[in-house]
Amino acid sequence: MHQISGMDEFFLHFERSGIPMHVASVAIFDASKAPAGAPTFAQIRECLRRGAERSPMLRKRLLDVPMKLDRPYWLEDQKLEIDEHIRLASLPRPRSWARFCSEVARLFESPLDLGRPLWETIVITDLDGVEGVPPGGFAVITKAHHAVLDGVAGAELMNAFLDPSPEPEKFEPAEERCPDAPPGTLELVARTLTHALTRAGAAADLAARTLPAIVKAQAGSQAEPVRTAEPSTPVVRTVFNGRPSQARVFGGIRLDLEEVQMLRQAVTGATLNDVILSICGGALRLYLQSTQGPQVESLIAVAPVSIRTAGDEIEGGNRISFMTAALGTEIADPLVRLGQICGASRSSKKRTRDLGATTLVDAADLIPSALGELIARAYRALNLSSHHAPFFNCVVTNVPGPREPLYLAGAKMVANYGIGPIFDGVGLIHPVLSYNGGITIAFTSCPSMLREPALYEACLQSAFEELKTAVDRPAELRSDSNLRELRR
Repeated sequence: MHQISGMDEFFLHFERSGIPMHVASVAIFDASKAPAGAPTFAQIRECLRRGAERSPMLRKRLLDVPMKLDRPYWLEDQKLEIDEHIRLASLPRPRSWARFCSEVARLFESPLDLGRPLWETIVITDLDGVEGVPPGGFAVITKAHHAVLDGVAGAELMNAFLDPSPEPEKFEPAEERCPDAPPGTLELVARTLTHALTRAGAAADLAARTLPAIVKAQAGSQAEPVRTAEPSTPVVRTVFNGRPSQARVFGGIRLDLEEVQMLRQAVTGATLNDVILSICGGALRLYLQSTQGPQVESLIAVAPVSIRTAGDEIEGGNRISFMTAALGTEIADPLVRLGQICGASRSSKKRTRDLGATTLVDAADLIPSALGELIARAYRALNLSSHHAPFFNCVVTNVPGPREPLYLAGAKMVANYGIGPIFDGVGLIHPVLSYNGGITIAFTSCPSMLREPALYEACLQSAFEELKTAVDRPAELRSDSNLRELRR
């Protein structure tokens, strides 16, 4: 038994205020070359059951402290009822990629039961006719609460469910476990008092580390010449910055990872993440021009950044910080946009480093549990997101995945798409996942905000093609006079 972190608890606060905070992956499998033929649901279920046995994070449920006096604990479930977490679904006719995405969004909408281990897996069969899915293929949606894992922990979870070869690895069930007995009320209250006594010292330590860093970062920002597109203040309000409904839309594209990596070479110092931000910025520009007119203002994305270090044991939970980046949506030339984003990202990363990678995580641990829940409930009940300028317009989260192929019941995973949570004030998220030489850029939104998901998919593909074409242009044909300066 261990206590959840303050950051993980905030995802629970949002959930209890009425905002579902689970994430998901949508894995597509090719069963045509499975050694024993296309697997049955029973065989897939057995592999998923073994995965749950391998992963401690899937066997834990929440134990609340009385009256919300302190953060909850993770307690190992004494008997994991696997059939409460795995179910079968079938894609209705007529089958198409758009119909598949609509069904995935519908299945994703339903919240998880906070009284059980916080995950669920749905196997979707009958995908013949869906573009991009091999004949006889199937899909697996794996939902988990954001309090359970971040992107890196989610990639680790994939390794628990899947095998590195078509032949499933032999798995010996663990010896009969003797889960921790739930502590009594008096023990929980005693732990709460101990945490309250240590919180003041932790707050003083955080202040001692953070205040000098803030002064240094402020001095650095004043001394640094403004040469790149920095996030504007205030952030402009868009259609994506309202209050989403409970319904969701989902879609995405799959690109060749090597082709995307090649685009980095066009701008000195550009990263893969800069290229992804540029594609998302280009797609938003195209979509907003198609739906709202030619004038598009500069939009801002927030990007979660993992602060796990090499050698960290991954036991679930969230170890992330955040950086903001201008998406260059007001810039027509995709190569100039990439240069702007590269410079802005460098500045944002420097500010994050100056403030300390763990500052946000440490600060969240200091907020009393009851106060955190009160803040989350009041923010939603009073619709406060509509009364202040947005903090950012959308989320772009890039999670590196396995480089080698993975298999489920002998079927090869051919693509993996992410689905993320949206919430008051931020109704668009782009989960980006790489796997086995490919990379997917997916999106999750609300149908009242993103009315034409198929159009947005096309905009993502077009933004990639436009950037690729711009990079392939001879240098003398690149007309923008600022490009040379941006590439320095």
